[in-house]
Amino acid sequence: MSDRYGKEKFHLALIDLVAPGDIHSRVSSALSQHLLHITVDTDLPDSVKEDYVSFKDSLHIEKEQSGHVTDVINNMNEVEAEKIAQQIVVLYEKVIIG
Repeated sequence: MSDRYGKEKFHLALIDLVAPGDIHSRVSSALSQHLLHITVDTDLPDSVKEDYVSFKDSLHIEKEQSGHVTDVINNMNEVEAEKIAQQIVVLYEKVIIG
């Protein structure tokens, strides 16, 4: 793949974040449908790789558990889910700037 794929995945994740629904379902969708499918080595600009890995590690969600993302997110309070959404937006900005 290429960093274009990563940019597309972040763009689609942002669309999910502003879609109808509660914050938990929107964040869960952004992660499970888009962001957890990114391969760090090939899909992101070098300037963002470390930030993305830190973000993903902070979620305590392994790629193999992508089916359980909804459970993890639903167990968070609203403020925690909102913080993840904010982190996604910050990472998106970094990915676009490269």
